[in-house]
Formats: sequence, C-alpha cells, structure tokens
Amino acid sequence: MKTLFFSLTIICLFVLTSCATDNIGQHYKFLEPNADVKSDIGFLKIYTLNYKEKGDYADDPVYNIYKGYTIYTPEGEYVMDVKKAYNKPELVKLKTGEYIVIAELHKNVLNSFTIEIEKGKILEINESMIKNPYADLRSSN
Repeated sequence: MKTLFFSLTIICLFVLTSCATDNIGQHYKFLEPNADVKSDIGFLKIYTLNYKEKGDYADDPVYNIYKGYTIYTPEGEYVMDVKKAYNKPELVKLKTGEYIVIAELHKNVLNSFTIEIEKGKILEINESMIKNPYADLRSSN
C-alpha cells in the first residue's frame, strides 16, 4: 500500500511540475513577415433607404431594414443583387474597378450612380452623398 501511495505521489508531482512552464500563451512567436497577400478586392457598404419592420407576433422585435440594391459593370453586365439587410447594411466584396449601382436612397426614387472600388478600401455611401432629383423640383416652386 505504501508503494502505491508513493508511486501516485511521484506521478502527481511529475504531472504538476511538467505543466508549469513559461510558454503558456506563447504558442506562436512573432516572425518577420515572409509572405505577401495578393488580392484585388475592395469593399462596398451602401446605406439605402431604411424602414422599420415588425414580426407577426406582439413579442417580436422591431428591425431597422435597409433595402437591397443591384450592381452592374460600366458595360451594363449584371454583377450581383445585394439583398435587404437587418439593422446595418451588408459589407460587399468586389474586385477593384468601376461599377454602376442602382439603389433606392430616397423614398420612391431609384438612383443610379457610378462607384470606384479600390484595393483594400471600404467605400461607404449614404443618402447625403447622392442628390435627390425631386428635392430640387420642390425648392424651385
């Protein structure tokens, strides 16, 4: 019995001392960069017209919905549809270049405008950046 107790004590001490090391939390040491990331991707975020939407039940939360929009190339080729987003607009990845966006930024007005996507940068657009054509008509009367 004494030998069993003695051997268990030795094993426990060995396990406890082997776990006490200085390298905990330092699994990866800092290395000088040895690779380059090659990417021609930029990002787009458009704050389209938003509205409130509530579920069918009384306990459902109220969501702030941003409408979707469509992206085309300058030659008019379809690129993608961005669906509606809940609470904040979606961040869209695009290759660098020029695009045409069709979006509803003002109530009942479809705006089309060109954008330039740059490598590694985020382009954010909101309604204050795009002119509302009907606002000019009202002010001239």
